Amino acid sequence: MSVKLNLRKDELIAIAEEMGLMVPDKAKVVDLKALIESSDVYKDDIELVRNLVDGILEEKREKSEREKREYEIEKIKLAQLEKQLEIANARENLANTSQTTEIREPGSLTNNLESLIKSVKTLTIPVPVRSESFNLFFHSLEKAFQNKSVPNELKAEILLNILGEKVNNLLAYVSREDLCDYEKIKELVLKEFEPTSQECLSNFKKAQRLPSETYVQFASRLCASFDYYCQLRKVTDFKSLCDLIVSDKIFETLERELMTHIAVKQGESFFKPQQLGRECDVYLSSRGRSTKELNRNAVSEAKRVVGNKWPTSKWRADKNVSKIFVSETKNITCVLCKRAYHSLSTCSHFRRLSVWDRAEVVKRNNLCFRCFSPHKLNECRSVENCFCLKPHHRMIHFPRENSGNPASHLKLDAPAFVPKQREETAEANPESQFVATGIEKGKPKNVLLSTIRALVKNKFSEWVEVRCLLDVGSQSCLCTKACAERLQLKMEKVNTVVSCVNDASMIVKNCVKTSVANKDKSFERELLMLVVNKITDFIPNKIINVDVDVSEFVSLADHSFNVPDKIDMLLGAEIFYELLRPGQIYAQNSQLLLQNTVFGYVVSGSVDQVAEDRVHCGLILDDDLNKTLKQFWEIESVDVKSTGDTEASLCEDHFVRTHKRNDEGRYVVSMALSRDPSCLGNSKDMAVRQLNSLWKRLSRDSEYFSLYTDFLRV
Repeated sequence: MSVKLNLRKDELIAIAEEMGLMVPDKAKVVDLKALIESSDVYKDDIELVRNLVDGILEEKREKSEREKREYEIEKIKLAQLEKQLEIANARENLANTSQTTEIREPGSLTNNLESLIKSVKTLTIPVPVRSESFNLFFHSLEKAFQNKSVPNELKAEILLNILGEKVNNLLAYVSREDLCDYEKIKELVLKEFEPTSQECLSNFKKAQRLPSETYVQFASRLCASFDYYCQLRKVTDFKSLCDLIVSDKIFETLERELMTHIAVKQGESFFKPQQLGRECDVYLSSRGRSTKELNRNAVSEAKRVVGNKWPTSKWRADKNVSKIFVSETKNITCVLCKRAYHSLSTCSHFRRLSVWDRAEVVKRNNLCFRCFSPHKLNECRSVENCFCLKPHHRMIHFPRENSGNPASHLKLDAPAFVPKQREETAEANPESQFVATGIEKGKPKNVLLSTIRALVKNKFSEWVEVRCLLDVGSQSCLCTKACAERLQLKMEKVNTVVSCVNDASMIVKNCVKTSVANKDKSFERELLMLVVNKITDFIPNKIINVDVDVSEFVSLADHSFNVPDKIDMLLGAEIFYELLRPGQIYAQNSQLLLQNTVFGYVVSGSVDQVAEDRVHCGLILDDDLNKTLKQFWEIESVDVKSTGDTEASLCEDHFVRTHKRNDEGRYVVSMALSRDPSCLGNSKDMAVRQLNSLWKRLSRDSEYFSLYTDFLRV
């Protein structure tokens, strides 16, 4: 069963796009019908096409009804205007002639009102977007009212009709009586949208010709803008205009705080030049400030704005001084030789002085260190610094003292240097001298490292005792690979480099996360540890004989601190200071120190011992040459894992990515696909459109919709 496609071109294009068809740019109605009828969707699912056509027709019908309602509303508004115009004409006729009353026909009123609104809109410029153009808008509107002889009662109504949505917010503040008052509405609109006098002047100065604007139009716009500014300032004659120009020039030179004060005080009007000067002086004197301080603030503000790069027109104007004022310029006089016509930097006497003497001359005469002018350094306008980039002149540059080897500057013919004698210093031997350093070898000692016995959680949250080394010089916590495997901790992949003493480094590829606690569980902390193959050798290297059994007096963190044993973990600076507790015990007649921690007392210090073959130094292990050479190819080697079956590896990856555990304790895995979902094609969009079309068709019949929904649920 076919579907009639008696639709417009845009409707056929919408149906084709809904069906997912490519519509040519210049397709005609016949081509669109042929394109739809020859498509696979039209042949396979005619119901979908019928639903699309029904939807387009329904939208067309709704749009027609909506336009009809809008037309009725506009018709009602027009009828209201006709009634108001009829009432206004009746009142005017009653005022002119009290004997006769003329009543016009409704048809003529409608034609007159429509033609009146159209003619006024034609003679008026469009509603301005920028606020400074509202004055020109009202100027053209009032000219249109005058040309068309619009009654005063209709001016406000026509103004509101032209402005439209732009005055919706203002109507909330206007009473019903003021809606018919044109002057009142005009005043409110100007007060809402017109700019201030300062904004109007700023817009006038920044105005530029638009690309679509001729120079005549640009000149007219500038004239209208300046006329409006003069109107805001209430300037009516030439003398007031001159005063306004001078006052604006003075106003531009004020600092920000003073400018704000004057702007608030003068309001919409303006102060005349003499009055403005008095107001500025009174304000500065009331703040306890002088004109000199004001100029200094202006200079600092200019420095902040231009970054010590002074504008040429402002600070270097003395190069182009008019010849009339040449007599007022000061002659340059050298402060050293008291001769005119040359500066201090070009003075021959000044050049023959040493750097220290030059600096003293500059200090004594209170000159600038940068340009040698009679002002302070922070007031200097020059931007030239010394070649060392310091803010001083290159003629008073102090060379740096040589900190290198003094023997490199010795000469064979140089005079002998005789140092000054001090009371506690012996006479210097004129013969050559040398310095020797002697080190007395002390008795060999064995230094005890701080070890503890801590409880660590394994994979099953069970506490297992391990031996740890406390090292405040390590930024990371470490765990041996054997300990991590014994605790069955989950290793996460990382790629980091651990730097040790003497620029030695190692690459760490795994890390584990576990909790560390003491025996009574009063302290527990979760740590992230880097996994290494080996932290250090047995600590201590040999059994250490301790004369005093300290375990009889205090609780030790490691009861076998003097017996060699392996180190499972290293606790670094991340947690080291959290473990310390108040309390230290010094053993008599020995160098042992017992420090209190959360695990108990840690034994540290040193004991006299027979000379050892090996000494522990940080985390560096003194390996032999064969092990060192072996590390080169181990670092460069690439780990190759046996992949096995491809489908098995895909299943394992799918299980890791999608499995979860439900409330009953069972594992739930999403359905696995043997092939990639892309093999299904791009039929999802078409299926979604068909489903949406089905729901839209069923929504028209609620009973049929409920039956269909119940069927799907079953």
